[in-house]
Amino acid sequence: MIANKDQIIVQAQEVKNSGNISSATSQVSLKSQNLNNSGLISSADELSIDQQEFLTNTGTLNAARIVLNAKNLKNSGSIEQTGTQSLKLVSASISNNAGRIGLVKKSEIPEGSGNNNTGNTVDTGSTEIKPNNPAKDGGRVESANDGSIAKIQKNYDTGYINVKEQLNNDKGGIVAYGVVDIDTNNVLENREGKINLGHIKVQGENFNNDQGQLTVQQADISTSTLSNQSGQITVNKNLSIQSKIANNDKGIIQTVERLDLQTADQLSNREGKIASGQQLSIQAGQVNNQSGLLYSEQANIALDVDKNLDNSSGIIQAKDQLNLNSQKLNNRLGQILAENIEQKHDSVENTEGSIVAKQNLKSIVEQFDNNKGEIQAQNIQFTHVQLNNSGNIYADQNLKIAAQLLQNAGTLSAGQNIQLNSKSVEHENSGLIVAGLDRQGKLGALGDLNIIADQVALHGKSFAGNTLNVQASLQSKDLDVSASGTNINVLQAEQANGKNLTTGHATDLSNTIQTQTSGWHLESH
Repeated sequence: MIANKDQIIVQAQEVKNSGNISSATSQVSLKSQNLNNSGLISSADELSIDQQEFLTNTGTLNAARIVLNAKNLKNSGSIEQTGTQSLKLVSASISNNAGRIGLVKKSEIPEGSGNNNTGNTVDTGSTEIKPNNPAKDGGRVESANDGSIAKIQKNYDTGYINVKEQLNNDKGGIVAYGVVDIDTNNVLENREGKINLGHIKVQGENFNNDQGQLTVQQADISTSTLSNQSGQITVNKNLSIQSKIANNDKGIIQTVERLDLQTADQLSNREGKIASGQQLSIQAGQVNNQSGLLYSEQANIALDVDKNLDNSSGIIQAKDQLNLNSQKLNNRLGQILAENIEQKHDSVENTEGSIVAKQNLKSIVEQFDNNKGEIQAQNIQFTHVQLNNSGNIYADQNLKIAAQLLQNAGTLSAGQNIQLNSKSVEHENSGLIVAGLDRQGKLGALGDLNIIADQVALHGKSFAGNTLNVQASLQSKDLDVSASGTNINVLQAEQANGKNLTTGHATDLSNTIQTQTSGWHLESH
């Protein structure tokens, strides 16, 4: 059936089309119980399809505006809206495995179809879906050779595809020249598929984007499970995700603006990347970021974890403020970087890891184990029940540690002052405490070292650029302290194991102390 100019209206119980139903100038309307199309159904104007049960399409549905209602839609062919207005997809459940939904590529936009001025990015996928002639074998509408008759673009209302139950687009294509929006309240399956949209709203049980590509202006996702393994979710504005379980292993979730992610149980980001241009906010029962990246390019990160935060060999980096809260932080071989860092945990393991703040680092932890790790900031304030340090803790200005038990077999150093307040201080033979130390290993004229404790065992070396004060009951057999200034004060010194007290003056410790000399540099990822 072909109509060059007239409107086509089809009403029947069953419609099967393997040929051509087209109108070059007018609307096409089909209403039936079931429609099976393996041919071409096309309109240069509006295509209206109303199916009470099933619509199966292995051919092509093509029109300037698509209006489609069906109980179920199975499309492995092509559905194309050629007008520049929006297209909205609404379905209880959507499957797009190895399919494609969204904007056509620029190379596919034919001359005269109008410009897409919506500001959306176009799909760069490799899947080729070439629009058909709106009225193949049904005539042509052309301007006169002298160009005296100009084509007039018609303004259409938003097109829509409304499917009550299941929209199956596996290996199919649903494309438009304007913005495409999706709204589903049950399941969205996009394994190895490509979706390029204006806005997406997903609610229900499951969103699966494994090895898929989702590119949108804005997204709201609220599902029981989110899986993006080896997939990519790119949002040009804001992204909100709420799920019970989220798996982004080897995947990418990134936004130009804000990203809010809430998972009641677990967020897995092994070898994955979760990044935002602005604020990144994550609330989770547990976070696995092994060899992964959590990153804010221009703003803050707020990471609140009810149980364990595993950042082993991973990176957590914010441009400005980084707030970390968890029961247990595992930063073995990991990196935590920001302008300012505030963290609160029950326990921290920092085995060969690094925690670096350009400005201030504030840490409240019950049990902190810094085993060969690097901790650096302009100013450091530690409040711990127990701090075990066999690594390097350095503050360019001031280092303050308040603890019940401080065990130091590594280096505690500061460019200016160090203040240690603890019930018990165990400064082992391999340990070093230096106040007034610059990054070149030089001890300056400034720098006070104050140790206030109930009991102190100072077996290692202690240096101060100016004044060294120890107020404690000493448990050391040998006490070796040095200051380049004139004041060395050892008060309430009850030496339980010996009587050797060695004091001295030091001006150059470059042969004694090895410290990191590189400046601050936070790399973007």
